[in-house]
Amino acid sequence: FCFGYSIYKLHLLQVNLFQRLMISSVLLIIHCSVILYFSYLNQKYNNGDAIAMVCMSPLALFPIIALNLMGGRAGICTAILVSILFPLQISIPGNQIQAFYFALIITILGLATFQHARRRQDFLLSGIVLSAIVFFSAILYEIDIHGNISIAFDQENIFAKFLLFAVCNGLGTGIVCLVLLPLFETLFN
Repeated sequence: FCFGYSIYKLHLLQVNLFQRLMISSVLLIIHCSVILYFSYLNQKYNNGDAIAMVCMSPLALFPIIALNLMGGRAGICTAILVSILFPLQISIPGNQIQAFYFALIITILGLATFQHARRRQDFLLSGIVLSAIVFFSAILYEIDIHGNISIAFDQENIFAKFLLFAVCNGLGTGIVCLVLLPLFETLFN
């Protein structure tokens, strides 16, 4: 009930149905291509490390663009769709439900941080906040997979690895939003 009421109360920008379908389909096609590319990079350079894949995937990017172009409802629906598709696109043996929860947390909190971003500095500040969200979510994801905090952090420099991927993810999302939003606005009015 609460979820349905919150979607009902969110502002839907005045975009006609054809434009919404075009924007959504283009965003989802680009999202699937980006996730496949990051999956390839993960297999090539990180030996298929699951936590590296979920840390470096820009999960919140396209829901944020949908939020800014079409409004809150479209952003939340895109976030849910991206969260459902993410575990299906990557190969994490036996941890799909954790990957779904991770993607859902990142996308929904990413929408919350970028909701009122309109100026360039707002996008960069929201990107830094998203970096912190990805970093702490990755730590919780790693603990959830291993079930024990000491086993989860036996590796050397695991915090540095999480931090590097999280900062690249958050700031990259903010910068790419700055580039793609004007492009999509001119393409789709």
